[in-house]
Amino acid sequence: MNSKNNRLAGENSPYLRQHSTNPVDWYPWSEEAFEQAKRKNLPVFLSIGYSTCHWCHVMAEESFEDAHIANLLNSNFIPVKVDREERPDVDEFYMEVCQAMNGSGGWPLTIIMTPEKKPFFAATYIPKEAAMGQMGLSDLLMQVTNIWDNKRAEIRQQASQLVSEINNIPAEKEPVNLSILEDAFSALFGMFDWKNGGFGPAPKFPSPSILIFLLNRWKTDERPQSLTMIENTLSSMASGGIFDHLGGGFHRYSTDASWNIPHFEKMLYDQAMLVVVYLMAYQATGNVHYRDVADSTISYMSTVLRHPEGGFYCGEDADSEGQEGLFYLWSRGQIEDSVGKEDSDFILQFYDIIPLDGGSENVGVLRRNEYAISDTSAAKLKEIKAHLFSLRSERIRPSLDNKILTDWNGLAIAALSMASRISGVNSTLEKGKEAASFILSYMRRDDGRLYHRFHEGNSGIDGFLDDYAFLAWGLIELYEATFETKYLETAIEIVDIMVDMFYDEDQGGFFFSASDVSDIPHRTKKVFDGPYPSGNSVAVWDLFCLFHITGNVGYRDLARTTLSAFGGMLKRSPPAYSYMLTGLMLGVEATLVVIVTDSEKIGLKEMMDVVRKNYLPQTILLLKNPESARDLSRIAPYTFDMDVKEGRTTAYVCKGQSCTPPVNDRRELESLLF
Repeated sequence: MNSKNNRLAGENSPYLRQHSTNPVDWYPWSEEAFEQAKRKNLPVFLSIGYSTCHWCHVMAEESFEDAHIANLLNSNFIPVKVDREERPDVDEFYMEVCQAMNGSGGWPLTIIMTPEKKPFFAATYIPKEAAMGQMGLSDLLMQVTNIWDNKRAEIRQQASQLVSEINNIPAEKEPVNLSILEDAFSALFGMFDWKNGGFGPAPKFPSPSILIFLLNRWKTDERPQSLTMIENTLSSMASGGIFDHLGGGFHRYSTDASWNIPHFEKMLYDQAMLVVVYLMAYQATGNVHYRDVADSTISYMSTVLRHPEGGFYCGEDADSEGQEGLFYLWSRGQIEDSVGKEDSDFILQFYDIIPLDGGSENVGVLRRNEYAISDTSAAKLKEIKAHLFSLRSERIRPSLDNKILTDWNGLAIAALSMASRISGVNSTLEKGKEAASFILSYMRRDDGRLYHRFHEGNSGIDGFLDDYAFLAWGLIELYEATFETKYLETAIEIVDIMVDMFYDEDQGGFFFSASDVSDIPHRTKKVFDGPYPSGNSVAVWDLFCLFHITGNVGYRDLARTTLSAFGGMLKRSPPAYSYMLTGLMLGVEATLVVIVTDSEKIGLKEMMDVVRKNYLPQTILLLKNPESARDLSRIAPYTFDMDVKEGRTTAYVCKGQSCTPPVNDRRELESLLF
């Protein structure tokens, strides 16, 4: 080991490498660390974070680069660093501990535990010295050392009891009925911020799972309040500082209720999920502004986050040059110096500069105001913004977390596939196919199982539930964009492995980690739909979708038992599991359309346009043509006898539990679907 580097220098994670020059003698999560703790009879100090986490950087600079703190840690603890994006299973368990002990959690996550991985202290960010009534890390470490030396048996007993309680949290199995959809709507209606859009007070998160639920629900009941909540939120976000008006894409969240002041990190999962939401809203409303927002977000993903071979990186940091958001900030003077007074005055008719809290009043983030833009003004604005973007590109950019994760790439594949299907842009489809090719080439083992992480040529860490569920979703969407059955076949293979390795045969639902994982204290189940859906929620969607496609009732039964496994939780707080409710709607309200054509393809385009050009979020589309007929009949045996009628492309439609006679006229198909 280099005298200036610790053990993290040889790790693949960019986040761990950021800490490789700390004076703290960090270990990665490994058996070596815990064996050392047992041999030396020392507690383990576990710090969990990620490379684009602002407060992780603050705690590192304050404490982990400090010689005094390092001495306390190195002498009295075994310090362990974990990248939560690499090991979300470790993070999930100890976050559950933190929430059980404190009622809340976040990152950086700080855990102190026994050598047996049993925690007895949990916190998030801790300042180096005591401040604002919070104990400082220096005092905390000395206090814990004293307690460990003098009350070790008591600590071990308390830690064992805590782990036992977490391991034995009773299941909340309860049948789920459709009234929960109305309960979810009512709760969201009560939570909605009618002034600013979004749900609840600041800080404001985009909550794409909630918006997708409302978009699906609106299509079913056509309740105008649903669309009002959706449009208010999406328009406010697209105008606010949370959206990058020059470079495209969304920042992580807004620190204020008006979406003005963002926390500046940009994550792949936010981009992918918000592309899905804005495209769905575009189809539902016809508002081209939503499509433009989606397009600019895809452009950001493609230019900044894309690996040369097609996979997508995790995201960009909030900080540059030691200051959060600096890369994105402007003053009136900077804009005037860049484009001249006339153009500066022009663009600032349409954009306000919103100062950051506690920052200079002259410098801030751009926000689109309510001043109307004519077509002529739009063209000029585009030129000025392009010039400002070019000049901004010369600044020192926030650091890029260039590892590639299977689960987040699954979301990106789904988003790009939907975009190509809705917009018809072939280059977007190619990016989706290239991302899928990257993941299936580099992140899939010979036995079909998935790896979670790729970085600098190295694939590793066995996949988690999210990797399987999200990639399957992406591949199903990619099938509907290309009608290449290989994507559907691979999705089925991945879901079958997911069921085999993650499903809980006793209680139902899916564990986050696979059945052969042995280096964590407890296999958790993630259900809450946060910035992106939980693996269980997407698994429900996948399973219902594959049931409708294949006719295999086993998939339907697994989806139903998964819903029931969490029925008590869903009943208690329906909005927290909104994507799982979207899966429920697919299970009971889906429409299956099989379009059959021959080599002449007479009427194919107009029949396809009926399904693709309209907002039909719970419609599953299959295409049987001479090239796919054999493979499709193997995947979906009921399609074997579906033929073209009267020499024209023919549609077979099934809704609920019944199917209608085939039709080969566009207007007849419209009457069945609308």
